[in-house]
Amino acid sequence: MGMDLYEITLEIEETFAIEVSNEEIEGLVRERDIVVGDLYEMILRKLHLQDLARYDFRMNYDLWIEMQRVLQVVTGTRLDDIRERYVIIRVGASCMLG
Repeated sequence: MGMDLYEITLEIEETFAIEVSNEEIEGLVRERDIVVGDLYEMILRKLHLQDLARYDFRMNYDLWIEMQRVLQVVTGTRLDDIRERYVIIRVGASCMLG
């Protein structure tokens, strides 16, 4: 894993008390990118939650904010920029998983 991706994975595991395998991270890669919304969906699944936020904004708001905070700390990205389709990591030859 690239260093940022490794750090993101560790912080997500610690913050949400979940385990994330390399295979699960690899499963998030689409067209060489991992986007925030896919990471959020994975966390929800691991916590056995549903994303009802689209229908009830308050439902998973705290989880979303905490995930944004983790990504901000690890990547240095402005909090306002971390949105559902934001690319958190671009996987390439120099950023191999595993």
